[in-house]
Amino acid sequence: MRHLHLPLPGKALLPGHLYLTTGLVIAQTLMLTLDLDGPVQHPLNIVFSVALGLLLGRITGRRGDAWILMAIGIVPALADLLVPWESAPQALNVMKTALWLAFPLLLAWKIIAWISRLERVTAAEISGAVAGYVLSGVFFANLYELYALYIPGAIAWSDAFPPPREFGDYIYFSVVTMTSAGYGDVTPLAPLARMTVVAQAIFGLVYMAVLVARFVSQLTTNRLVDEAERV
Repeated sequence: MRHLHLPLPGKALLPGHLYLTTGLVIAQTLMLTLDLDGPVQHPLNIVFSVALGLLLGRITGRRGDAWILMAIGIVPALADLLVPWESAPQALNVMKTALWLAFPLLLAWKIIAWISRLERVTAAEISGAVAGYVLSGVFFANLYELYALYIPGAIAWSDAFPPPREFGDYIYFSVVTMTSAGYGDVTPLAPLARMTVVAQAIFGLVYMAVLVARFVSQLTTNRLVDEAERV
């Protein structure tokens, strides 16, 4: 019981895989938040998609997960590279945003599902939980951007956010919503946007509550098991 059991089908996952995954997730999120222009951003998105896809395949032990995640990430990045966002038809931009919705959702779901099967609290589990939280914020940011594209006037912005809107603005709105900061400089107006904001705020609170409860329960159980083994 003193060793970490990794329930992977024939794979020996190292904690470093989760650390690297979390680092790449945070790095990609920062890159998206900074809205890097020029020929650098899209190739970097492709590199991040390939790297995260390979790591996901290593985490789950399924090659199919790797190929699916890489495809979901590479297609919109290539589309952005070939047809810039400003000159692309709205339907193409909606498609790209929908794929970027699926990317963090799939990655977060797989990581959270994996760490939920661990028997002990480790730095790798905490790292995975952080990655899941950050990816959830990126997912909602993509959702808000999709609303802005498809529902005119869905979100009202203060003068602090002059047009055109950048993805970093949606990341900001997503983070302040999920952390319940709510500075009031961005306001959802459309009913669907309001419902999503409420859902994200509840999700952020529940995620942290469940995470803390799980860690406390695991630590308590592990301490009792260790004490019983020493007897």
